[in-house]
Amino acid sequence: MRTNRWTVVLVVMLAASWVALWQGLRWRAARVRVARLARQATDVGDRLAALRVAMQRRTSQLEALRGRNAADAARLGREGLAEQLAAAAEVWNTPPVRLPDWNPGSPFVWVNKTSLPSLHVKVFEEDGTMAPEFAAVIGLAPADQRRIHDALAQTLESFHAQERARAVVEGGPRAQAVKEAPESLTLRIPADADEGAPFRSRALAALLTELGEDRGRVVAQAAEGWLASSFDSGSTEPRTISVRRLPDGTFAVNVESPSSKMSVSGADSAEIYIPPYLRSLFDPLLGPAGRSVAPPP
Repeated sequence: MRTNRWTVVLVVMLAASWVALWQGLRWRAARVRVARLARQATDVGDRLAALRVAMQRRTSQLEALRGRNAADAARLGREGLAEQLAAAAEVWNTPPVRLPDWNPGSPFVWVNKTSLPSLHVKVFEEDGTMAPEFAAVIGLAPADQRRIHDALAQTLESFHAQERARAVVEGGPRAQAVKEAPESLTLRIPADADEGAPFRSRALAALLTELGEDRGRVVAQAAEGWLASSFDSGSTEPRTISVRRLPDGTFAVNVESPSSKMSVSGADSAEIYIPPYLRSLFDPLLGPAGRSVAPPP
């Protein structure tokens, strides 16, 4: 029994020694791996630092190259423009004896300023932005275009606010009975021939102030149609916009003004047929986000 006991003790001691040796080897291997990873991380950090320095150097070189290219382009542009103007002056530096006249060898054509209003070109967008093509014809710089747009936009906003205040909203018969979301809405703007006159005068004054008497008069004559339609000049009949929700979820829209009528049925959205400044008046039917309010059961 004593022999077996010592044998067991010996075996336990040997096993403990082997486990301790194995764990020591594992720890040593782990420390070696950690040291190797630390060296690799240091190497990667050094390479990243070197790449950052190289990138900064390349970025500086690129910025310098861009600066030189911009300066060269500006210089070449000025030289090219000067050459074109010189060539044009040689080809046709004085107006022809009679108008109209077409010179095949000239890059320009002489046009009488008084003929511009009769060309029937688009002068302004709905929001008062001058069409770029027309601005180029009258030699208007971008800064001048912005000033004219700002002045006309303010005048339009004031006119639209007054027009919106006069608008009358009429709901469909079912809306009156159920007192819920209507199936149709009609917006009626009573005619007032004199209402737009002050705003039209303000718009004309802005054109004359920003463009000068000569150029302003030409633009005002060319934009006569835009001024009349934008400020409802001389209107004696009401304008109406009617929107009706159809059973399939689409819309029927009818728009009537003194100068035109338009009807559409089955439209997925009525938004495009309603001026933005009048859109909120249709919220009971379309909803604030432009989606149709669910019909009553």
